[in-house]
Amino acid sequence: SRGLEPWLCLCYGNPLYSEDARKYYGAVGCPPIYSEREKNAWANYCRATAEHYLGRVKMYEIWNEPMGKWCWKRGPSATEYGQFAADTARALKSVSPDIKVLGGSFHHFRADWIETALTTDDMYKYIDAVTYHGYSAFPERVLDEVAEYRKLLSKFGDIPLIQGESGCPSSHRGHGAINDAAWTEAKQAKVLLRRQIIDLATGVELSTHFTTVDMIEALNGVEGDTASYLDYGYFGVLAAQFDERGFSIGEYRPKKSYYALQNICGIFGEGADRAEIEVTFAPERSLYIFSHNESGPIFGLDREEAGRRFGMDESGEDLITAGFKKTNGSYAYAYYKPTNVITTSFESTVSFEIRGVSGEAHIIDPMDGRVCAIPEGMISKIDGGYALHNAPLRDYPLIITFGDFCEIKD
Repeated sequence: SRGLEPWLCLCYGNPLYSEDARKYYGAVGCPPIYSEREKNAWANYCRATAEHYLGRVKMYEIWNEPMGKWCWKRGPSATEYGQFAADTARALKSVSPDIKVLGGSFHHFRADWIETALTTDDMYKYIDAVTYHGYSAFPERVLDEVAEYRKLLSKFGDIPLIQGESGCPSSHRGHGAINDAAWTEAKQAKVLLRRQIIDLATGVELSTHFTTVDMIEALNGVEGDTASYLDYGYFGVLAAQFDERGFSIGEYRPKKSYYALQNICGIFGEGADRAEIEVTFAPERSLYIFSHNESGPIFGLDREEAGRRFGMDESGEDLITAGFKKTNGSYAYAYYKPTNVITTSFESTVSFEIRGVSGEAHIIDPMDGRVCAIPEGMISKIDGGYALHNAPLRDYPLIITFGDFCEIKD
């Protein structure tokens, strides 16, 4: 009723059919491929699932991270996965040819492995998109990775690419990917915003954030060893609450990343196309302060204040930037400094000329959703656009909108 549309990842084994699956908690990483009985049971399960959700679930991903031993316990095999994916795709599409099948779930880029999987039994002919995963405190690295994926997939008719799983924890105390760093809820929110802008800029079909709530992953759980699968990861945008024994009680509170995700969806949720926006950086003496107090955003604009100079703007050379447009003629420009959020908290200013845009300009801080009309002195009209003087710069994206790009509430 709220317009949510799930997609499902079909994965993990069943102890009724696979001996290996009896060893591991949840049968994680036990593909049912080693006997005809297993294969038939899996195909029946996939068809029954697709029939049950027909018209409600339109996309199915095949398995989770088959390139990793944690999810393919006998040792990853590109040919095994390729054959398994092709067989699974055929089972799903036998229910309805309109079902979209997602293959891959690749957790890192290995061209030889991926190409072998795609060509095994012509797997690539039966899937509608490839999914990839990626965890990093530096989401900007994905820019080169996506380019490599697209180069490889162009051999198979430009298969669409989906970012199927990414995120980061909000605490170093948990388990899971990149957990061994000094994570905080603020750092998690910064990386989330950076990743969302990167995914929008690379034009992947979907961007997936892992995950809604803090939870156990149990990727290496062993039956009979409770401690082996109580591996809580703090990747959620909702924080789990625990009892005195350390068990989740099913109650949650929003983290900073919850509101950051909410805000980025509010800005881009109605859709927007990527746009090449002409920007020329022009560093100036930094004269302005952009900050928040309890009553909202404030701009310091007193040019006459004796001796008040705060250095130079950033040059703009190493910023991550992205432009977007909507059919109503509005534009948005996102920019940030890709510093190491684990060790540094960064604030500065930047000046630039931006052309090919028009309409009232606002600066949106997606971390907290606050919106500022840009005051006189910080913005001036130039031929074909605007000049911005000492605009705020952060280590997470700020977004300048021109015209009616998104709904803004008083």
